[in-house]
Amino acid sequence: MLTEAKAIMLARGIDIRQAACCLPGTVIDRNSVKLHLQTAAGQHLCVFNYGVMVFVGMNLRDQGHYLEKIKPCLQDPLGDHPEESIELKVEPGPCRVLFNRLTLPELHPNYIDVLMGSLAHSVVLDRYTSIAETLLKETNRYTDQLEVSGRLSLGGTRLVRVIARVMNVKNRLAANLSLLDNNDLTWEDEVLYRLDKDLRNTFDLNERNRYLREQLAHVKENLELFKDIMQHRESTFLEWIIIALILFEVVHTLLEKF
Repeated sequence: MLTEAKAIMLARGIDIRQAACCLPGTVIDRNSVKLHLQTAAGQHLCVFNYGVMVFVGMNLRDQGHYLEKIKPCLQDPLGDHPEESIELKVEPGPCRVLFNRLTLPELHPNYIDVLMGSLAHSVVLDRYTSIAETLLKETNRYTDQLEVSGRLSLGGTRLVRVIARVMNVKNRLAANLSLLDNNDLTWEDEVLYRLDKDLRNTFDLNERNRYLREQLAHVKENLELFKDIMQHRESTFLEWIIIALILFEVVHTLLEKF
């Protein structure tokens, strides 16, 4: 049997409790982070509280049905929906991951759970990496300006907004650090552990996470430089104000005496 597994990032968050009421299906696993369901036809779907929905073995029509059902549960829906997918083949033998195809001996819920976790991680990394690259391009534009003109046109309000965007990304990553942890199932089963490891390598999860953090670190360095320049500029301005006030007082005193 040949089918597909696909992850879609729909929003910045999904209400798991509300999703459990909205989505039909048998609950395979449920906690504060995810809701794993199986349909009567044997299809699997999983909803993650960080805004991702994953489908396994489900056709586009059925996916559309569940995407409509989940809409009331979305928190801050996204305008674009990053996707990640992998071809899934079911045949007797060991679990194998080769390029963009995963071969499983059966659609066991544990295998599916590990697969859905890796797909969700991948699509989340895509989303945040895109944001980080945009922020880096934006801050690099101002560093280029500094190199050419020696001046920084970035105002205080604009700087605060850029800093806030970076902090929001970092806070969301910190809140979802468990994204890159091994699935709990893999600690007790060697086959699941190898499957999880192979999927991580296929999707380059560790390398992409490292790249994302490096991008954010570069943005932070640029912002620290801009902040220092702004503080120096404000300090210099205040010094000139103080000098002007002293001169005014001196002139005023001299005028009163003479």
